[in-house]
Amino acid sequence: MRIAFVLVSYRRDAPAGMERSVAALAAGLRQLGHQPFVLTAAAHPGDPATVPLPGVRLDLPADDEDLRSMLHTLPDLEVDLAELYRAHGIDLVCYVDALWGLGARAPQRSSARSTLTVHVVGDGPELPAALARNPHAVTAPSGTVLQQAAARGHDITRWQVVANGLLNSPPEVDGREALRVQGPVRLLARLGPEKGVAECLDALPAGFERPVQVALAAAGFEVDRGSQRRVFVDCRRIAAGRPAIDLCSALPWSRVDRFLAGASVVVVPSSAETFGLVALEAAAAGTPVVAFAVGNLPALLGDAAELVPLANGPDGLWRAVEVLLADPADYEARSTAGRALAPAHAPAVVADAWLAAVTG
Repeated sequence: MRIAFVLVSYRRDAPAGMERSVAALAAGLRQLGHQPFVLTAAAHPGDPATVPLPGVRLDLPADDEDLRSMLHTLPDLEVDLAELYRAHGIDLVCYVDALWGLGARAPQRSSARSTLTVHVVGDGPELPAALARNPHAVTAPSGTVLQQAAARGHDITRWQVVANGLLNSPPEVDGREALRVQGPVRLLARLGPEKGVAECLDALPAGFERPVQVALAAAGFEVDRGSQRRVFVDCRRIAAGRPAIDLCSALPWSRVDRFLAGASVVVVPSSAETFGLVALEAAAAGTPVVAFAVGNLPALLGDAAELVPLANGPDGLWRAVEVLLADPADYEARSTAGRALAPAHAPAVVADAWLAAVTG
């Protein structure tokens, strides 16, 4: 089967959950013998698995309004998409988001069966418009998304949960106990204000004895123009006065797993998580996670994480880190629980579950 994923912001090594989940699902589909493509506004020279979206030209990073304004200039986009699917022999198309995945502009007459994935419910008009086009199936990565959609009045009767997959196999790590004793604490996030990285770094206790290594990168989308730059400036200012903090360069997808696996603890300071891919990647490698008990994280991580009430603030995260690192038995139990999560999120397993959901 020839399967197309539509995501305007998709680019290799993008530090964002939607992009990495698409890459993992595509990898799983290839393992199952299918031929996936990704339709995107970003250029991927020499990559036959990516296809440029017709007429969609957007300078990244961009915010929702930038994309909406650009799409208003493309009245024939639905016709162009339908022709693109026909030309590439696409059997099944997945709109990865109502706005950034163009679900609201899905052709209502097309040779390809359409599906919609809802990673974020949002407040804009795009999700109602996408649902009104009657996709054959609607999926979401977590029950949290379903709850949010129902709370906003959407009929979720036909929606199905298909969890995101792991793009790479979790690396084998020797010396986990040595990491507990002296390894660095690490954070990895895109530069979204809701990721809470600046606030977390600002709360680092004076005299914290571990190195704190932070990999930050800009995604192709942002909350509003310049928001990612503002977060980076805040983090750089905080790090300048804290010798323990090391701001690292953005990581390609091939290095993310090793970075997370080599930490004593991975801190996820997000105030909201509809899935929690970074937390899953860390836990699956055996690295215990400390995070706020928000969104999908409790259901996703279970005993693999030390979850802190959001009301405790970032100070509570650092207290939890110190307690966890001082308890060898609890640390090992959480590491073991995390490694047990990996098989259910292998690319082929997730791809099989997704196909069952969208073709049934």
